[in-house]
Amino acid sequence: MSLKDFIVKAKVSTYASNSKEQKLEDGSKLLLFKEGKFSYTDRYFGFNPFLGEEIVFENNKAIWGMNYFGEITSNQISADKVYEFLRKAMKQVSKQRPFRGPSHFKEKEF
Repeated sequence: MSLKDFIVKAKVSTYASNSKEQKLEDGSKLLLFKEGKFSYTDRYFGFNPFLGEEIVFENNKAIWGMNYFGEITSNQISADKVYEFLRKAMKQVSKQRPFRGPSHFKEKEF
C-alpha cells in the first residue's frame, strides 16, 4: 500500500467515520489506525475552536504529518451540524488531495 492510499484509508476510517476516540489526561482526543507497516495518529484539542495534528509512521518512524485548526464563526447553525457535514466532506478525501477532503463539497444548505 502506498503512503497516499494509507492516508486516505486512515482518514476515512477515523474522524470521518466517527470512530471511537481516546480521551487523554491533557484534554486532547486521540484517534488511531494501523495497517501493515503504517500507523496513523490524529490528536486534537477542543471543540470550537479545535486544533490538532495527524502523523503517519512507517515501521514506527514518523514520515508524514499535518497540523490543522478550525473554528465555527456563525451563530446561525449548531456546531454539531457543521461537524456532521465536515465528516461527510472528509469521507471524500482523495489521493490527489490527501489532507482534508475535496476542494468543494455541497449538500443541502451547506
